[in-house]
Amino acid sequence: MEEERGSSTLHHSKTPRLPLHFSMATSWDIHELAVLSLDGMLFGVDASQIQEILRIQRPAFLTMEADEDRFCILHHQRTQIPIFDLRHYFHLPPAFSHNIPPQIFTGITFYSGNRLIVCQVSGIKNIMSPSVRSLQAVPHILKQFARKMHLWGFYTYSDDIIPLFDLEYIVPENMLFRYRQNLS
Repeated sequence: MEEERGSSTLHHSKTPRLPLHFSMATSWDIHELAVLSLDGMLFGVDASQIQEILRIQRPAFLTMEADEDRFCILHHQRTQIPIFDLRHYFHLPPAFSHNIPPQIFTGITFYSGNRLIVCQVSGIKNIMSPSVRSLQAVPHILKQFARKMHLWGFYTYSDDIIPLFDLEYIVPENMLFRYRQNLS
């Protein structure tokens, strides 16, 4: 059973999706940008893609085996939500193992492939309205890599250059298939 899209806890207006192949000449109509941290690494997403920001004490998890891969399910408000491990995506060590959840789970929920997904983050650094001058297109030499990683641009924040990812496409199709198989 597929989840219904709920209302976001963020107050924002709907913005058109930015294509992965846009150029600097394209109109960048992003109203809110969420800057997130994961083990000290900063990255950004269009805040309109975030459905909910979670901070749960003593969360309930279930680990499922699927085709030699393991993935965790978060039990939250009578719903089972698959956890997409961004640490694995960014080639970082896993957050927790051996079915031992953290004392406090911080994460964001979003839709990918019409399925509600949650990913753990270390924190939400900022939610802001960026200026067009602070957004940069992906350099031509990185376009192929950017499409594979669902990277659509960069944001200049203080002295940092923050990669911007598209949450809707960040979860690989094979993972979405496993989630559908094991949670239907």
